[in-house]
Amino acid sequence: MSEAAVLNFFPQDRILEQITNEFVAFLTNHDPEMAGIRLPPIAKTRDSSNGDFTVILKGACARRKIDVVKYSNELTEALNAFLKENPKSYLRDSNAMNGYVNLFVNRSSIFEDTIKTVLGLGEKYGSSDKMAGQKVIIEHTSSNPNGPLHIGNLRNVMLGAHLSKLFEAVGYEVKQHFFVNDLGAQIGLTALGYSRIYSKVEPKLKIDQWIGMIYACMNTLSELQILGHTMGELLDVYENGSILAKSNLFPLREGESDPSEKKLNPRRDYLKTFDSLYERQPDLCVVLLREFLTLPSIKKASAELNLQYERNEASAVKIFRAMVVNCLSGVQQTLDTYNVRHDSFDFESELGWEGSNDRVMERLKASPYFVPETQKNEKGVPEGGHILTANFIRDAKLPTGKKGYQKNFPNFYVLRPDGSTLYTFRDVVYSLKKCAQADHVFNIIASEQNLPQEKVALTMALLDPKAPRKLYHLSYELVKLSEDGKEVKMSGRRGRYVLADDLYVELRDAVIFYMKQKMEKTQQENPDKAPKFTEEELLATGGEVATASMKYALLSTPCRHEIKFDIQKVANPDEVSGPFLLYNAVRFKSLFRKFDAGVASGEYPPLPPLEEIDFSLLNEQSEWNLLLEFILPFPNLIAQIGCPGFPAAPQLPEFATNKLCDFCMVLVNKFSSYFKHVYVLSPDKEKFPAMFARIYFYKTLQTVLDNALDILTMKPPQRM
Repeated sequence: MSEAAVLNFFPQDRILEQITNEFVAFLTNHDPEMAGIRLPPIAKTRDSSNGDFTVILKGACARRKIDVVKYSNELTEALNAFLKENPKSYLRDSNAMNGYVNLFVNRSSIFEDTIKTVLGLGEKYGSSDKMAGQKVIIEHTSSNPNGPLHIGNLRNVMLGAHLSKLFEAVGYEVKQHFFVNDLGAQIGLTALGYSRIYSKVEPKLKIDQWIGMIYACMNTLSELQILGHTMGELLDVYENGSILAKSNLFPLREGESDPSEKKLNPRRDYLKTFDSLYERQPDLCVVLLREFLTLPSIKKASAELNLQYERNEASAVKIFRAMVVNCLSGVQQTLDTYNVRHDSFDFESELGWEGSNDRVMERLKASPYFVPETQKNEKGVPEGGHILTANFIRDAKLPTGKKGYQKNFPNFYVLRPDGSTLYTFRDVVYSLKKCAQADHVFNIIASEQNLPQEKVALTMALLDPKAPRKLYHLSYELVKLSEDGKEVKMSGRRGRYVLADDLYVELRDAVIFYMKQKMEKTQQENPDKAPKFTEEELLATGGEVATASMKYALLSTPCRHEIKFDIQKVANPDEVSGPFLLYNAVRFKSLFRKFDAGVASGEYPPLPPLEEIDFSLLNEQSEWNLLLEFILPFPNLIAQIGCPGFPAAPQLPEFATNKLCDFCMVLVNKFSSYFKHVYVLSPDKEKFPAMFARIYFYKTLQTVLDNALDILTMKPPQRM
């Protein structure tokens, strides 16, 4: 098979085409008046006892004004006589039922052709070149470089990594990009704290987690300073241990809300936050208090440092880049756990340094829809430079309402009153840069950013109305972590989040707990079959299963549905979960190991070559169903979910990531049922031919499942 044929092999289509061609060739030869009459597509029968496929002749007979029941009866009688004389056809037999022609096929021929081809293609089975020659950039992860990844980030990561694999499977040339947001108030705050503390306090955490603690402390201290506290009075409490000083911090001040209210007033809330941060990192908190003892405003100092970095001043660049690169190194360690790698890390700051921001701003200012930052509103206050987006939508006659843009679309602000650029403007610049490098660009960003992403896309259309649409926002809902049925609240600004690293450890430990539980049960019921793991093997296998379980949990729910993440359910092999899926995937490897051991011991002869196999021995209906439902349609499914079509703006393409998860889960469920009632390995010599056929059938199923899991970025362990 040529390379082109390999990449465009859709066996379901080919087999249906072959069956259709054989039937139509006989039909038109038998009854020339049927030539030119288009028949409905041949379809699988609902009841296999009546036939494998069915042809509907009602329309054709109605068109010719002939009785469909009589015609179909006569036709099948003639067809069966023809098939007896021509046994090499895919068609084997037929019958008529209520005007339908049911066709029985030579299943052994279809099994043989499919198994040989699938095993010949191996890991390429399911791939195509439908989108060959087109370049795609997927921007994903893009977490703020001043803290670690959390559970919400992980959904973004998994979607990006999976879609990259999926797009490659349909022929796209794919690059994965990470946009490093190294500008902005929170990055400036973190960099200011980092510059004062890095040489004074040894990190006691993973570097990205430690930098995240610096940010949480700096944000809290800045807010407390704004609310009237000095670093000195806080230092008295946390360095000198003054109980009196601490008690003086918490009483309500004039004008503050009643503490009996459920919501704390902001000052007391920030004090409690700092207290919590101090309990976790006392050295860090005390050194920061000392460093900013005489600084009048942390907020202003961080803004000044941020401005110096934006201007590419060497001293600021040294501070920011050291902090950002250190943080990203920690983030990459987390991504490595899930085998995720980006092709490019693109720094937001460099858009300004290289002049891209200025060039795009010049184009925007030349637009009739641009309002300069110096213009004042009716109250005499400058609002900042912005785009009259609603006017552009009106003049360009873009759709509004249910399937269009919202009515009274808000202005898009790109400049502050002082003339500095906003991050949303820099998103426009970065998107233009990506679109210049690719045919399609996908930004994987949570649904809370739907409106900002529409503003970015509209601004790009405003700048070049004739340019084809290239930018798409792949929107997804948030992940809520649940423990004992209660939602876990998170806040990066206050250092309250569930770290991706910690979640992985919890999930791995939960997986190992269930593995040990299963091992103990098997040991009691059937000691000879009980798996044996060393502690090191258990830890490694638990880690492999944990990463795959995380991926399944975050990909098996449609993107636009919220996820409620419960570790115990995600790790439980008795639930619809990653461990359940992998456990059944491992069954293939287990059977092949047993067969190889039997060959080594002389119990079984070696597996003969494919050419010597009698595929007519695959005579179980469940085997035929597995072929029709999973092996044959797999390439079609990949093409369907990888090429969903691109709707007109502002509608977004729907990538049903859950469909491949559903496919795998239904496959292993049906395979599990088949595995229980059809015994493959047998010492009976008379059953060796059937055993060999089924081993090849297993290898074919394993190829389909492994290829599907690979696109989901999942890999089953050797054993569980």
